[in-house]
Amino acid sequence: MNFADYSIKASLDRMIYVIDLNFLIYFAMIFIIYTYYYLKQVKESEKQKMQLESQLINTRMKMLSSQLQPHFLFNTLNSISALVEMDAKKAQDTIADLSDLLREILYSGDNYQVSLRKEVRMLDYYLNILTLRFSDHLVVEKQIDESLMDHLVPSLILQPIIENSVKHGYSYHNIHLKIKIEIFKENKNLVLRVSNNGKSLTEEQEALLKKGVGISNIKDRLLTLYGKKAQFKIRNKEIGVETIIKIPFSKT
Repeated sequence: MNFADYSIKASLDRMIYVIDLNFLIYFAMIFIIYTYYYLKQVKESEKQKMQLESQLINTRMKMLSSQLQPHFLFNTLNSISALVEMDAKKAQDTIADLSDLLREILYSGDNYQVSLRKEVRMLDYYLNILTLRFSDHLVVEKQIDESLMDHLVPSLILQPIIENSVKHGYSYHNIHLKIKIEIFKENKNLVLRVSNNGKSLTEEQEALLKKGVGISNIKDRLLTLYGKKAQFKIRNKEIGVETIIKIPFSKT
């Protein structure tokens, strides 16, 4: 091979190398652009999915909240109605407590979770209504860890449980009902426990209770907000009934 042939071959090799390099750069750029738009599309798709899930959760929570509040209001107004003729002063006090409670609920707006402090305050208004109605026949004891007051809980989560404790706890053999409310921390969970010394639930009563508006609402809200991380149990004790709710810690 003479020098001229070698020079031509070297030039061809360089040209092929440059062409190969350009093709490599070209395909690399196409790959990068394609990957960029693909990831962008995936991100947009995930964003839309999250927005849809958020909208579904909000819609579901609004439905559940609207289901609970009329149910609660109806039962409370029945209590006031029963008091009007028996004790007008107690009826007035009960209306005042109901007014304060409804104000708290309205100010909560679309907040499906409230601080434990606010939940306890709303519960106190409701307990005032109950104790005014049942007078000396109802005693409520509260043991609440004050360090947990800023943690979030579902709004009005305790009221239906207290309501059922009163409704199913009284009997001809037990006209003096004691309800104990305990709120404490256990590992990474916030625990809300309500127990009473009333009559135990029969299997039929327990089945009906779990299908009722108040308890069904609690279970649905816990599932919507926390998924499988939340726990809800109703069980008979040696004396009375115990309800336990466990939810993950969530601070305001």
